[in-house]
Formats: sequence, C-alpha cells, structure tokens
Amino acid sequence: MKMEGFNQTLSFALPAGTILKGKYLTGDMLGFGGFGITYLGVDLEKERKVALKEFMPSGIAVRTPGTLRVSAVQDERGFSYGKERFGDEARTLYRLNSHPNIVHVFDYFEENNTAYYVMEYLDGMDLRRYLKQKGGRLSYEEMLSLLLPVIDALEYVHEKNLLHRDISPDNIFIRRDKIVKLIDFGAARQALADESRSFSVILKKGFAPLEQYRRRGNQGPWTDIYALAATIYQILTGQRVPEAPERMMQDTLKPPEVYSPGIPKGASDAIVKALSILPEDRQQTVRQFRQQLTGMSQGIRLHCVGGCYKGADVTVEDIAILGRNARVCQLVFPPGTKGVSGVHCQVICDQKQNAMILKDLNSTYGTWINGRPLPRGGECRLKNGDRLSLGKEEVFEVEI
Repeated sequence: MKMEGFNQTLSFALPAGTILKGKYLTGDMLGFGGFGITYLGVDLEKERKVALKEFMPSGIAVRTPGTLRVSAVQDERGFSYGKERFGDEARTLYRLNSHPNIVHVFDYFEENNTAYYVMEYLDGMDLRRYLKQKGGRLSYEEMLSLLLPVIDALEYVHEKNLLHRDISPDNIFIRRDKIVKLIDFGAARQALADESRSFSVILKKGFAPLEQYRRRGNQGPWTDIYALAATIYQILTGQRVPEAPERMMQDTLKPPEVYSPGIPKGASDAIVKALSILPEDRQQTVRQFRQQLTGMSQGIRLHCVGGCYKGADVTVEDIAILGRNARVCQLVFPPGTKGVSGVHCQVICDQKQNAMILKDLNSTYGTWINGRPLPRGGECRLKNGDRLSLGKEEVFEVEI
C-alpha cells in the first residue's frame, strides 16, 4: 500500500516506517499541532489506512535523540496529566463512534513513554480548504446541506455531557464521498492548559468565545455554539468574526445578512445571538440554535379545511400521530369518523434534517397528499401549501 502524506519536517517526528504496537506502520506526517503529531499509517493486520495521533505537547515534551522515546523537558507532572487527558480524549471519541459524522477511533495504547490513538483515515479536505475552492463563501442553502449533519453531531456530543471546544473550518472535514465529519476535539488541550502553565492553547482567532480566553472560564454547550456560529458566519459572509476580547472593547460585528441579502432574517438573527459576547445571551442548546437557524422553531401548522375539525388549527412541534385511537394519537378523531383508521398517519418535524415528514402508518383508508395517495406505509416531505387528507374527507392545509 502506497503511503502518502506530507514529508517529515520535524526533527522530533517518528521516522517513516516505525512499527507501533506490533501492527501499525507509520508513514509521513499528516499534521502537527501544539498537542501532538498525526501520521498516516497502515493497520497491518486489517490492511487498511489509518491515522495515528501521538501525544507530543509543544514546550513540554521532546523525543530523545536517536531513540523513539518521548520525555518531558519540564513540568513532568503536567506531561503525565496531559497524557491522561489525551487518553480520555481517545476514550471519549470511541464512545461517539456510533455517530456517522464524528471521526471514529479504533484503538488507544501507550508506548515510547507517550500515548497514541488510532483513527479512521479521512480522504478529502477540511472545510477551510473547501471554502477556498468555492470562492470563499457558500449560499444559505449550501451551508445547511453541508452543516446540518455537523450540527446533529454536536448535539449528540452535548447529550453525552461532552464538549468539543475547538470548532472551526479546520476541524470540519469533508470526505470525497461528501460525508462530513467533526474532528480534532480540543477538550484535552484545554484541560492541560488549565492545569499546566508550561503549556498554552493557541486559540483560533474569531472562533473562540470570551470564556476560552480565561483559565477555568465558564464553558458549556454555549461555548461550542459560539464557535459553530462563527464558522457559519464565515461560510455565509466570507468574513471572520472579530476576536472576542476586541469585541468587548468595541463590537463591530455586522449581521450576516449585510454581506449576503439572501440569508433569511431569522437565520441572521440566530447567528448574531449565538455570537453574543456573554455566554448567557446565547442559545443554551444546539437544538435551540438549529431551530432558529433553520426557521423551524414554530413547527408546522395544520389548518383543517374539511371534515370534523373544519376551521380548526393544529400545531405540531415534534411528532403527532393522527387517528381514532385516543391512547396512541395526539390528534384524535371521533369514533366512526369516515375514512380515518385507528392509527392512521403521523407528521414529524425532523429538526436534524430540516424537513417536515408525513408518514402513513399502514392505514386502511389511505393517506393522501395533494390528491394523490401515499403508498401504504410510505412517507413524503411536506411543503408549505400541501393538502393532507385522511381518506378523502378529513382535509388539512399545511403551513410551515
């Protein structure tokens, strides 16, 4: 298997051809940050390309000349603490392997007095490079198509009581097959910086919120939301958000709609709110931010234009099952309502896919959309103005 990557340029990088754990062959260096070095590699047992990340904190550790061994040049305690957090990061990522839009970790081990973890090899480019190829910015629709899976991934991370802490175009990766991955979590680096004054995190200008400039600042989901919004701001406008400390002195941030009039006003407002300098002024959950960004915070309204509920309005904010069975359904029709099954159909507000879904639940009498029957058990996306019918008499007009 041909080993491709950047040429080795660091004197303390592992030599290409090094064998780790008896089965991982290292190739060229793929990247180097303040926390470690990433190499292209091959899993010789499974005969597949991988990426290997080595714990090598800048300013704290060096490789002993002529050997593979890594040692601390100062702050031995900080080095040990950082290695533990590096292991925590690997285990954290491993716990997130079930999500398709987060980079997958296969293995973790210690060797050469340092630590390594093995990840899936990603073939493609990061968002920073992708934007450059696209002329520096994308439309609102293109942005949503690209980033909704990442937003979903970030919500999943937060549900596990974890944070990313380093969201930026550099850490969103677009594979050749167009699968988008969230990579390179920054929690371990931040933890080491909080513990050791020998190690400092270089914050990404324009993407790090104010609380990350302070040791032990109050960080939470709102921290990642700021960085995500800053990334979206750059995608839509081609402009970088001014650094948070500068904004404290004089905030010159302009709404994204100023640079791109095609952005919906609600989406522009959502981005500005997420970029609030004070954490408490931002959306506190990814779900809130997604709803405001996509304009789906109010869900879907069904206006009944025919049948027993004629003239009534029903709002669906999540999922609603329609039918005669009062124990199961949220919108219940009277017993004997013509053309309506016990459990007939459901309407789903899919925030993650930015879509409203109508699904027939194997109804006896059929679910109709714009005068045409859905296949039994089938589903379709709803659009504003669509007409939904249960049988042929219970008719609703969709308002999104």
